[in-house]
Amino acid sequence: MIVVDASVWVVRFLPQDAHHQACKAWPEEQLCEGDGVVVPAHALAKVAAAISRRTADESLGRQAVELILKLPSVKVVNVAQELGLEGARVAARCRPRGADALCVAAAGLLGIPLVTLGGEQQEQGGECAEAIPPEKQIRREERAGNSSGV
Repeated sequence: MIVVDASVWVVRFLPQDAHHQACKAWPEEQLCEGDGVVVPAHALAKVAAAISRRTADESLGRQAVELILKLPSVKVVNVAQELGLEGARVAARCRPRGADALCVAAAGLLGIPLVTLGGEQQEQGGECAEAIPPEKQIRREERAGNSSGV
C-alpha cells in the first residue's frame, strides 16, 4: 500500500510532461488490483485544478478524477480531525507546504511510503514519512517480483 500525491496523478494524465513515463510505468496490478493506493481527499481537487489549468479544459480535470475513483484499489481518505492534526504537526516539524503536509501525514499515520514528484516533500517530508519518487517505487516492486507491464 502507498499514498500517492496529486503531482503523480497529474503527470500520469499528461503525456507531454517530462515525468509522464515514470508515473505511467507503475505495474497495472498496483493500481487495479494491488495492495492499494491511498489518496487524501484534498488531492482530488488539486488533480482536477492542475489538469484543467495545464490543458485549459475543465472536462479533462473532471475526467481524471473520475478515472482515479474508478480504480478498484484506490482508497480516498477524508481529511478529518486526526489527519488534520497530524498534518499540522508534520507542517510544523518538517515544513512542507500546508496541503502537501496532509499527504506526508497520511503516509506517516498509515506507516506506508508516499509516492511523489514533489522534491520538497521528498527532502523535507522524509523526516516525517518515507517519501519517494515513482521511479524508486517501480524499482522496489521489481525487486520484490511484483512487476508487470502497463
